[in-house]
Amino acid sequence: MNRETCAVVIMAKFPEPGKVKTRLQPFLTPGESADLAKCFLQDTVNKAFTVSKNIFILYTPEENLEDFVKLLPEKFNFKAQLGVDLGDKMLSAFQFAFDLNFEYVVLLGTDSPTLPTSFITNSFEILRNKDVVIGETTDGGFYLIGLKKTDKLNLELFDQVKWSSSNTFRQTKSNFEKFNLSFYELPIFYDIDTPDDLAKLQKDQFLQHFAPITYQYFSTKKDTKL
Repeated sequence: MNRETCAVVIMAKFPEPGKVKTRLQPFLTPGESADLAKCFLQDTVNKAFTVSKNIFILYTPEENLEDFVKLLPEKFNFKAQLGVDLGDKMLSAFQFAFDLNFEYVVLLGTDSPTLPTSFITNSFEILRNKDVVIGETTDGGFYLIGLKKTDKLNLELFDQVKWSSSNTFRQTKSNFEKFNLSFYELPIFYDIDTPDDLAKLQKDQFLQHFAPITYQYFSTKKDTKL
């Protein structure tokens, strides 16, 4: 596969205390939650860059662009998220990448920092033969979705989906079937939303390998509840 035709889009919210990873509070302070979200973002971006040099950070809020540029290397491309809900924002992100003539686009969140790099690489290979690739999270959402540029894509692809619910993955997959899109399901993986998820992350044997910045952050907190 020609890697020049592949792009990774990362949906990112600026890690401002009190605005991110709020379900980890009061187990963590707002500042600790933001620090952790920052680590997740950096690990996700760095990992994606090992797969594709075409990385786009779709960020929110729009006024935090300068903060994002300081937080991440300038070699990445930044674009503000557009849309009312997550479905609108994702569809806009895919359309943006396709308009730049990328044929295969993989979209990631930042809440699964130990996601193996191979999941991203394999997604691009899968898209050669499938319209969609998607990976379900253990709580019923999804951690990755990839689309191939095709005339079969529908503007209603993410309609009738209840976001951030246990039905998100199921309803999204139902839309693929509704619009006759061929799809492939990646292995189920976990994301970090709750203190229990955080405990699982700290015990993950692949933490240091796939999320070295997060691992280093934990290492500095050995004497605390983290």
